[in-house]
Amino acid sequence: MRKLALVCCAILMLSGCALTSTYTIDSTGGISGTTSFGVPKSAVHNVTTIDQWSKVLQDNDLSTPTPTPVVSTSGLPVPTVSCGPGEDLVNSQWTYSCSVSGDLSVLSYANFSELSGQSGLGDLDIKRVGTTVTLTQAATSTSSESGSGMDFGLKGISLFYTNSSFTFPGTVQTVTGGAVQVDDHTVSFPGDGNQSDAMTATVNIPDLVGTATTLTLDAVGNSPRSGSADVLLTTQLDVARAGKVEFFDGEVSLGIQPVDASGAASNVAKSVTTGNHTYRATFLPADWWHFDQSVAQANMNLKVFQVSRAVSLSGAAKVGGTLKVGSIPSTPTATSVSYQWLRNGQAISGQTSNSHRVVAADVNKNLSVRITLRKAETLSLTLTSRPLKVAKK
Repeated sequence: MRKLALVCCAILMLSGCALTSTYTIDSTGGISGTTSFGVPKSAVHNVTTIDQWSKVLQDNDLSTPTPTPVVSTSGLPVPTVSCGPGEDLVNSQWTYSCSVSGDLSVLSYANFSELSGQSGLGDLDIKRVGTTVTLTQAATSTSSESGSGMDFGLKGISLFYTNSSFTFPGTVQTVTGGAVQVDDHTVSFPGDGNQSDAMTATVNIPDLVGTATTLTLDAVGNSPRSGSADVLLTTQLDVARAGKVEFFDGEVSLGIQPVDASGAASNVAKSVTTGNHTYRATFLPADWWHFDQSVAQANMNLKVFQVSRAVSLSGAAKVGGTLKVGSIPSTPTATSVSYQWLRNGQAISGQTSNSHRVVAADVNKNLSVRITLRKAETLSLTLTSRPLKVAKK
């Protein structure tokens, strides 16, 4: 389907292409449906028959049906996919359709960025809490930087259209942002490159009961620079399950990371300022039909050093000379300072004071010093001076 999007891009006129997905979820969580890519007949020159359209697909390596994706990335079974060319007489389009069936992993493959290669267009996120399922289709942008790649810089005109429809064994409760409630059980998400707001829908499935999951969160701070810290956040599931983890600092999302085979996921909060932070992590199971979300929390009161200047060296960088480290005032004041002199970036054995006497081994080498500030309940800060090259004798 990725290559077909490129085909569409090459043959488009002012009329647009359409990517339509229709899926039904049964009471066991089984999925079946069809994703169809439609190209206006008027946009394809010298094609008047199915055989000619098939030749266009064949020329773009789409003649042989191939499961999408070939390998499951979710840990769940790969869906069964059957694809082929067709003709939509009602809308006067040439089509390429894939019938898909399988478990809930199929819905992640219905994501338009996966099927068409157009990142950012129709990204679909599905979450469940209790018996309530929430679907969100992310907003898109007309900017070519958005990654949709289908707008061609024509402001206000989209040349690529999507519509996804989902029927659940439950009741649609709410729709927002342009999502459409088709009936009591079905919701659709029409979209294009001009979709400025996220679309959402909530569906209540009374008989949906999931297995509980347990998640832990560990937060470790590191201060690689003055005035701020990086915090490594690591989660662990009690039992490894396919899915992702979304990380938060307070209410601000830090991003979503996949769970590995051991049930762990990690993320780094960059350039965190001093003060109290409440970190949270939410497990989002790939098989949300059978497994519950779980949430973990970790609190940190970050204290970091603030220094007013860089590490400087004084003295003669020649054999017999002595190099000395200048003072490093900090807030708060460090209760201990350690030193390690470096030759071409490698530690010099025994050279751990605030001065270094230059020796013959240093000639034509770069000397620098690494200092570490420490204080109780404050993240240690390590700084390195700019290197000085030792002159020849």
